[in-house]
Amino acid sequence: MLEYPSYFPAFRCVAGACPETCCRGWEVDLDEETYFSYQTVPGAFGELLRSRIEVDEDVRYFPLAANGNCPFLNAELLCDIYTELGPEHLCVTCREYPRSIAGAGEYEQIDLSLSCPEAARLFFEADSPLRFEQDESFVSEFPEITAEEQAWLSEILEARSRALEKVWSWDSMLPDAKTFSLMRRFELLDERWTSVLVLLENAHDWPGLLDSFVGLPDASAWFHKLSGYLVFRYYIDAFYDGGLEPEELLVRRGLKILMTLALLRLEQNGGFTLEDMKAVALLFSREVEHSEENIRLLKAGA
Repeated sequence: MLEYPSYFPAFRCVAGACPETCCRGWEVDLDEETYFSYQTVPGAFGELLRSRIEVDEDVRYFPLAANGNCPFLNAELLCDIYTELGPEHLCVTCREYPRSIAGAGEYEQIDLSLSCPEAARLFFEADSPLRFEQDESFVSEFPEITAEEQAWLSEILEARSRALEKVWSWDSMLPDAKTFSLMRRFELLDERWTSVLVLLENAHDWPGLLDSFVGLPDASAWFHKLSGYLVFRYYIDAFYDGGLEPEELLVRRGLKILMTLALLRLEQNGGFTLEDMKAVALLFSREVEHSEENIRLLKAGA
């Protein structure tokens, strides 16, 4: 069975029209199959491909160009590999992004990372609350699991269903010193995070800012959606983590960080709009969700 948010089928990459291309700022790791396929690409383009691959122990990747872009992002903000060879020759990372796939046994889920502007647009403009669709005919590619593991998976999915219905109190999302300490410990992925950390050093009237935010017409809908996003995306990890506590902690901390970012933006701008909410979610996803280290920090008990 495949499960996905209702807006997922509407996603289409906007390519050169994207305001924050995914081909900038992130080195591109090459999966083994793609790496070896690039060794057989003929002609000048094949030589160019191979000349730009670097190998660091078992990791093969395209290092960023001096301007911070993938070396194959051209002046029209399009991918030269896609243009020259076709989409089937992209590495797994580039083919799948912003899709996030997880699952176990016969169950598989897929959603869209909010680090993609088009995905964030679809997410916030979709029906509220989030709705999820199921495709019972889909055949998962995950390995078979035992009856005991299936029972555990069913328990996780039931807990997830309950968590998706939860309405978080605003007080539970009030920024605090523990949240700030966690944010300072993140592996830095997005340079904008540095500006956030600088702002955290200043004094802020967090309760007053929260009151202002709560007064926004769509504030409740935005954060109910965001809690649903985190629950759907990460509760499945409990199958491998051995318990739900890390995922529950990730959701609580993730919402606090999202609220911290939102209140800082509200204070800076003197107001807050849907576009601000999209920008906050995008920054959170880019800085936090694309780092295994940062996700581990959100799940850690200490």
